[in-house]
Amino acid sequence: MNTPEHGNRTKAKTTPAKLIFAGVHRHARNAREHAHSCMELILINEGSCTVHAGSRTLYAEAGEIITMPPHQVHDQVSRGYIDTVYCGFVSDPEIDCPEPHVVPLPDTTFIRECMQLLAAVSLNQIQSSEEAADAVLSAVLEQLRHQHVLHHELAQIPPLLRMALRYMEDHLGDPITVDALAGQMRMSASTLHLLFRTHLDTSPMRYLHELRMQAARATLRSPYLSVKEVAAICGYPDVNHFVRTFRKAHGLPPGQWRKQQEITL
Repeated sequence: MNTPEHGNRTKAKTTPAKLIFAGVHRHARNAREHAHSCMELILINEGSCTVHAGSRTLYAEAGEIITMPPHQVHDQVSRGYIDTVYCGFVSDPEIDCPEPHVVPLPDTTFIRECMQLLAAVSLNQIQSSEEAADAVLSAVLEQLRHQHVLHHELAQIPPLLRMALRYMEDHLGDPITVDALAGQMRMSASTLHLLFRTHLDTSPMRYLHELRMQAARATLRSPYLSVKEVAAICGYPDVNHFVRTFRKAHGLPPGQWRKQQEITL
């Protein structure tokens, strides 16, 4: 989940990594006990399973990823049909993962697409250089770290507020008012204001404004979208209103801001 409060972290150093294997498991059958000499990631796309790893029993479902340390004997008992994608890798320096873990992911999209790409490379369904595959793997590990931190941050936020934030992101291009958002969450507008003020130190509309400006900056980097199209994507049907709002927030109208970014690059 990309939110204004989560956008200004110090960028972690990408860990060099090398892909050893990758694949998919789309069956109702179980995986017998086995172990790998390298670390393994197992992303659950659909279904759920129980994993026995030594003295530990893990339960994982869609939207979660299992981290399995090297040489750990484990199985996978599926609860009906399950869709997983997995990859084994080594990294330098080694990732600290002494015990098997299940990590909930606020958003699996990036990791899922990259791991499916790695599976296609490993199974020779598409051609790729080893360096390119390892770069994709490093991106997966970086995103996994980001999602892990984000999960801990979101865990401090009440579920109803998390739902409100997700609704804003999913409907960024739609008209959103405090009353309409409160109605979606089945609470009063005053309760919604209190949640935002208590946990995020802002108001719902101010948060939405920052979210839309964040989206505007990202979208303006595409040279193929007009300012009017960017405005619509970010929830401003009136392009003139968008230009005034963006100028007030950034000191430049969106067109000039875009040119300035091109010069900087």
